[in-house]
Amino acid sequence: MMQISSIVSKGPVLMGHHIRVSQGQRASQNKKYIIFFLIFGAIEGLTFIFNIGPLTMPDPGMHLPATYATATGQQFNFAQQTGSEGEKGASILSITGDSIYLTPTTANNVTIENILTSPQQMTKYQKDQQKEFSSHVYTRITSTDNRANQYSFLPYIPQAIGMRLGLSTDSNAWRTLQLSRLSNLVFYLAVICMAICVAPRGKPLIVLISLFPVSMFCASSIMADGMVICTCALFVCSCFALLHRATPLNIYSLLGLGILGFLVGSVKVSYFPLILLILLASPHAIRPKPRNITTIITLLCSLVASLLWTRFLAKTPGTYMQVDKYEAIHNPIKFLTILASNTVIDPVRLIAGFPLLLVWCIAALTVIAYLIRIGPTDVKTTPLMITITRRVQISVPQLVLLVLMLCLAATFAPIMMTTSDLTEMTYFTLISGFQTRYLSPLAPLLLGFLYLRRQTPHPIQTLEKASASSSVYPSPKNHHTDVHQ
Repeated sequence: MMQISSIVSKGPVLMGHHIRVSQGQRASQNKKYIIFFLIFGAIEGLTFIFNIGPLTMPDPGMHLPATYATATGQQFNFAQQTGSEGEKGASILSITGDSIYLTPTTANNVTIENILTSPQQMTKYQKDQQKEFSSHVYTRITSTDNRANQYSFLPYIPQAIGMRLGLSTDSNAWRTLQLSRLSNLVFYLAVICMAICVAPRGKPLIVLISLFPVSMFCASSIMADGMVICTCALFVCSCFALLHRATPLNIYSLLGLGILGFLVGSVKVSYFPLILLILLASPHAIRPKPRNITTIITLLCSLVASLLWTRFLAKTPGTYMQVDKYEAIHNPIKFLTILASNTVIDPVRLIAGFPLLLVWCIAALTVIAYLIRIGPTDVKTTPLMITITRRVQISVPQLVLLVLMLCLAATFAPIMMTTSDLTEMTYFTLISGFQTRYLSPLAPLLLGFLYLRRQTPHPIQTLEKASASSSVYPSPKNHHTDVHQ
């Protein structure tokens, strides 16, 4: 009896010792991955900045004026309402400033797939832009023919900081745009480093998917996608970290998680299903009822904010919007069938038709297979289940797959309703307009594959079971593995 009591009394001391060792090794791993990511991320990003013109990107007529409006404080300078077909009632943003930022003649609306596969054409575009910038004479204009308010101004803040710096120092337009791209890249690198530190496992996977050229191009341009990608990565890694957390989350951390989820869901409605990942939080971190309430409130707030912006403040292309809305309401089976078929088929078609993406997917799956193989094997338990309610349970891979399918459906729905006529489509017609960059914010969901094999029990459960059933304290090797995992 004295032996057991003395061992239990020493338990916290030994546990604290192993936790310190585990944290030291974890910090060492984080440092290694962060240094690797920063070196190759900086090289890749700067390569794009210096070899691809700042006006060569998808939708320059949206991203460039939106960045300029945010940098000059004109993001809420709404002027009038348009009555054009398909955009009835949409708000128009009036932006006043240098014509080179509002109506450049050498802007190239090119998909990232074409940018990465046509280097000679991109070099020509860059020379044309440099020629326009060198001969440009400052001309003050007011532009209302833009899509600067299609999305919220929030994802343009990182690049707007660099543009504001260039405008404040009277730099020429070319240098100002390059500073804008550089500030966006710095923000992306910093947030991904935070995601690497937060991720409980799969850090090599986070590094790999964050260095994907499509994501890095978005980060080194003035596009809003860069902030969306890195913010989604940080949020997903934070949710998986809560799955392993053994101590309660304080109110400030819970509020921060809700704000991060709101940012992910409200900036682009396609990714608001990611908020469901808050349900991954273990009962040790957040009790089930507060966790469910936090998830519901964050979902509702982000969805309402996004819909209000779209309804009252945004100007969105709506060529077939009215027709497709009518058809979707009166023929929901056809609408849902087209949506479901594209959700499954089109990403596969995109991967097969873009060799670089195919290679990256193979590399990611290889890393996943390796991480699963070296995963914990010392204690066999049932697969980790998440309790939603008393009668509803779901495994980690099932929840991740559900979130992935909902995000893809939320991505395809607006694309279909703006680019395709639903009345002329069959049940299995493929939607045009889907691009690789839409998949980048969803790539961190690959962490869910690491939970396909049986997992070790929670460190607290291991300690309690060892103290109650054994007079010998767990071996340092096994105990360290439990705490680390």
